Amino acid sequence: MRRSTVSRSTVSHSAVARAAVAADARAATGRSATGRAATVRSAVRRSAVSRSARTATTGVLLVTALLASATACGSSDPDDSKGGKGKSAGDDGWLEVPKTPVSRAVEKIGKTSARIEEKVELTDRGKTYPITITGSFDLGGDKGRLSVDFPSGEIKHMEEVFDGDRVYLTPIGNVKKGRWGQVDRRKAEAHHLLRAPVNDPEHLLLQISTMRGAKKRGTETVDGRPATHYSGTLDRDTLSLRLAERVRTDMDALIAKLGELPVTADAWVDGEGRLVRARISCDMGGNAVKITMNLSDFGRKVTAPVPPAGSVQKIDVAAGILPG
Repeated sequence: MRRSTVSRSTVSHSAVARAAVAADARAATGRSATGRAATVRSAVRRSAVSRSARTATTGVLLVTALLASATACGSSDPDDSKGGKGKSAGDDGWLEVPKTPVSRAVEKIGKTSARIEEKVELTDRGKTYPITITGSFDLGGDKGRLSVDFPSGEIKHMEEVFDGDRVYLTPIGNVKKGRWGQVDRRKAEAHHLLRAPVNDPEHLLLQISTMRGAKKRGTETVDGRPATHYSGTLDRDTLSLRLAERVRTDMDALIAKLGELPVTADAWVDGEGRLVRARISCDMGGNAVKITMNLSDFGRKVTAPVPPAGSVQKIDVAAGILPG
């Protein structure tokens, strides 16, 4: 299992609100990028708003930011003069992982393989938009294949193949239909709050392993077997891990307004000390983001052949609602 890292010097902050404004602009008036940026800056500076109003507004921004690119998946390739290169996380920083039953459970499954069944639930004013991510992943060998489905999106399906430090995705951005985009797994970033870069399951596992203040909540049934439920919180460094610049900027703006984000973390550990379910959620009352990953079928052989070289195009950035 790879150790995910984040550069504290090369990755700056990012924008949840900007993505929300961009979505409205595309759908309604097609405002210019300059106008959108000005609108966001003005919104962030507003201070004469009640705490309850801020909470409701923030909830909408969190969810809408995730839905902002629901109608498209973007990419930037080295020859695309319009796209430009995205900033990437480096290898000069890390997350501090405390020794807890949760981190030990993550460490244990990090040496084997598992069936991944992940569900991302985006709730906006009472309506939920689900994204499912399923497949098999060799956590010890850093390879696997995932299928991503978003029934509410214009692009409803995407396939991903992980092979060491390379991730192949199709369809993706301006890569021709039937071809695969290839990104550097080490440099991939998340473009939406709480999402993992290119849906990397090891990213979520690393985040959940840093859970602070983990408390035992009792025993529950997961996949037909008893599992101990732990709950706690995630700190800012964990939430900002591998976030793209714009998203991190607005996340910090929201933290400055609210003091902290209401993000909770939950983990379920089975009788063999293995993590069998992980969940990260942010609930703003009527507007929420919840990501749940179930892990099962440990130890089974994973087959994930890479696409033929002739069907692959290198890209710098994989952005959009499907790749995260």
